Amino acid sequence: MDHQRDRVPLSEIVGRDALARQAWQMLAEKSIVLTAERRMGKTYLLYKLQGEAAVQQQNWVQGWLCLYQDLSGCSSPLEFVQSVFDTAQELLGLRRKAAEETRRFLSRFQELKVGPIQLPKSAIPEWKGILRSIFADLSTQLPDDRVVFLWDEFPVMLDKITEQEGGERIAGEILNLLHTLRAEYPRVRMILTGSVGLHHILNKLRQSGFNNPVNNDMDVLSVTPFEPEIAIDFARSQLESKAIPCQDLAATAKIIAQEVDNIPFYINGLVKRFRYHPQDRPLTIDVDIIRQEVRALLVDADNTWHMAHYLDRIKNYYGDIDSELVRLILDTIAAEEQAIATKDIIKIIQNTSQSPIPDQTIRDLLKLLEQDHYLTKDSIDLKYRFRYSLIRRYWQCQRG
Repeated sequence: MDHQRDRVPLSEIVGRDALARQAWQMLAEKSIVLTAERRMGKTYLLYKLQGEAAVQQQNWVQGWLCLYQDLSGCSSPLEFVQSVFDTAQELLGLRRKAAEETRRFLSRFQELKVGPIQLPKSAIPEWKGILRSIFADLSTQLPDDRVVFLWDEFPVMLDKITEQEGGERIAGEILNLLHTLRAEYPRVRMILTGSVGLHHILNKLRQSGFNNPVNNDMDVLSVTPFEPEIAIDFARSQLESKAIPCQDLAATAKIIAQEVDNIPFYINGLVKRFRYHPQDRPLTIDVDIIRQEVRALLVDADNTWHMAHYLDRIKNYYGDIDSELVRLILDTIAAEEQAIATKDIIKIIQNTSQSPIPDQTIRDLLKLLEQDHYLTKDSIDLKYRFRYSLIRRYWQCQRG
């Protein structure tokens, strides 16, 4: 099992109690696709779920066993299955159990010895059978428990696989098999998440002819910013712990939370900036200094807040044909102070473009930009705006 969780004590993961409980409630029924923008805290939520399952304090986590894996290093089905096997083997070992069915399956490839098992290349054609036997072992050896795989960067792994010859077919086979295993072994669940949206992988597979509904049996859970009150409390605790001088601690914490859309990663990053005070800046933090610091970070050439991916990923996500149109759509919406209707976006784009663009093409890209968390569509007036004002300001700074 991955021990990254040990680096983040459960007590230090704050503000996610309600979201974690929602995840547990959903897991009782189905597996989950976890979505969010980068730096929103998806991985920390996985750490929290694993930590809560380990201490078993709440009745809704009793009987659950969590297996966290970062799959970003896997680029083949066998590497994926090896990672899953190692993780399952460790769990079963802790419970004084053994992956008996998996070992019987693997015995056809090599004489098994005591200690870690490295899957041989000869097992490549049998990766599906190995994965199925792992799920069978977890179900039969742990009949009184429910297991959930926390698969971080699962879409990144699939993306790497699709880049290889015949990769789209293999990625589709992985998704198909997991869909089947979720039905056959309902006591083994999974949470799939990562910095690349799973919908992009599915879109890529559809273009190669793969149209199977491989995630229609899963619920979707979005990791959102902190609630305002929690964000303010978090900002205040950060200011206090770092002994940042403020004219009004409560007011300063509120402005910090508002300026970064209540996102914990940016709250923490902004407060860290105030630990050091250049000679040309007042020692006491006020509203103007906070806003100046945020703007400085948005134009920072060193990409301190790792926001360049909002620009860099567009070509990879949307391809050469649509990427320029996507930039134009985002430029158009970023220039508006208020939310803007779809028909007005279409009109502006079509008037700006030198070549004709069908209405439906723009509508389809707007939907994808929603899924990628650039935009949000109001459920009442159906108008579009940037999902987060911080991202809009970054886009304006970089593209204005």
